[in-house]
Amino acid sequence: NKQQSIQAKETEKQQAIQAKEIEKQQAIRAMESIIHAKEIEKREDMLKLEEVTQKMGTEKRQIIQQKEKEKQLAIQAKETEVQRALEAMEIEKQQALKEMQAEKDQAIKTMEAEKKQAIKSMEALVQLKEKQIEGKSLEMETKQGQIDSKQQEISLRSTQLEEKVASIRKIKEQTRRLQSYILS
Repeated sequence: NKQQSIQAKETEKQQAIQAKEIEKQQAIRAMESIIHAKEIEKREDMLKLEEVTQKMGTEKRQIIQQKEKEKQLAIQAKETEVQRALEAMEIEKQQALKEMQAEKDQAIKTMEAEKKQAIKSMEALVQLKEKQIEGKSLEMETKQGQIDSKQQEISLRSTQLEEKVASIRKIKEQTRRLQSYILS
């Protein structure tokens, strides 16, 4: 009977140890499950964070690329504007040079025509003087007045010719200044 009692106690003890072991194993499994769940959660958080970081990086790169593209377009637009301005200036310069050359040519032609006219007038005056010398002294006096009048005309034409020359010199000076300005 004592032996049975000892065995019963031993069995009870063993059962209690086993129950404790089972409880301990269950607790370990429960802890492992919690740790595993936490690890999964941590990995998911890390993946989400990485995804957000990548998205931010992509957005940042896109913004930088867009800004760079805009900058390049602005530079190209400015270069085109400068090129057009230079082309317009060149056209204006060529037009101004043509106009000045035309004015110069016209002034030279006018001077030549006036010079020829003055020579003809002078020749006519010489012939007139020769006739006057042959004529009477009264006629000579009368004609002398005409000669004086013609000489005044020649003097006036001379002055006009000088003015034309001065005008041409002025045009030349303006041309030179414009060329200096364009080249600078």
